[in-house]
Amino acid sequence: MNIEVQIYISQIKTFFNENPKELTNLIGNVEPEKFFDEMELIATKNFDNGEDVQLTQSQMLDILVKINTNNRYTPPLFMKTKFGKIYLN
Repeated sequence: MNIEVQIYISQIKTFFNENPKELTNLIGNVEPEKFFDEMELIATKNFDNGEDVQLTQSQMLDILVKINTNNRYTPPLFMKTKFGKIYLN
C-alpha cells in the first residue's frame, strides 16, 4: 500500500476513534473494518489513476450502499395464498 493511502486511512481512523458516534451515524451497525477496507481499496485506485487519494462524495456513498446492502431485509414481492400468488405492492 502507498504511504499517501496509509496516511489518509490513518487520519480517517483517528477521527472516528475520537468520534465513535459519528462512525455509527455514518455506517450503522456494519463492522468498521469492513468500511475502512473498502475506503482503502478506493483510495488505492484513486492513487493508481493519478488522482487525489481522498474519496469523493460519490465514492463514499457507493461504499455505504455496498456495505449496507447485505444487511437490509428485503421483503418478498409475492405472497402465496389459497387464492394464488398475490403481488405485494
